[in-house]
Amino acid sequence: KLGKKDEPILSIDQLEALNQKLNVAYHHQLEIEVEYYHDGYTKVSYGKIKRLDFIYKQIILSTYEKIDSNHIINLTF
Repeated sequence: KLGKKDEPILSIDQLEALNQKLNVAYHHQLEIEVEYYHDGYTKVSYGKIKRLDFIYKQIILSTYEKIDSNHIINLTF
């Protein structure tokens, strides 16, 4: 439990900006850095978006890592 933090809550504007970045990165197949919250910690992953899974609300990276889209904090490319 040492170092664990509460999940950050993003504003509507931040969520819209994140969604826009996600769409650009996916359609242009850009290499991205995804910062996300998992089990009390902030983690970072890299890769291209291979697939957007709308059923399970996940993004699947080219590394086959699955990230829950509800826990994404930031995305840069």
